[in-house]
Amino acid sequence: MNSWIGVASKNHIEIGVAGGFCQLCHGKSAPLNRMKSGDWLIYYTPKHHFKTKEPCQDFIAIGQILLGKAYSFEMAPGFIPVRRDIDLKKYSIRSVTSNC
Repeated sequence: MNSWIGVASKNHIEIGVAGGFCQLCHGKSAPLNRMKSGDWLIYYTPKHHFKTKEPCQDFIAIGQILLGKAYSFEMAPGFIPVRRDIDLKKYSIRSVTSNC
């Protein structure tokens, strides 16, 4: 079993928590293909939204990779990132900057 750290904006992590999936590196497959069922992923968020600079700086979700392989999913026309199913839960460690 391995542990991984993913970095994404808070709003993107919350979409994954709600949908039961994780994406890394703007939807690239390589990091997800290295993960195995039972591995742990913890998400760190440096900011609230992808398109802004408002800081958050907190670990906000943790989960275990589920059985199955990484798969493509069309989120928008022309944007087809790779995802992996995960039992992901919202979680918060005291914020580094108290901005979350």
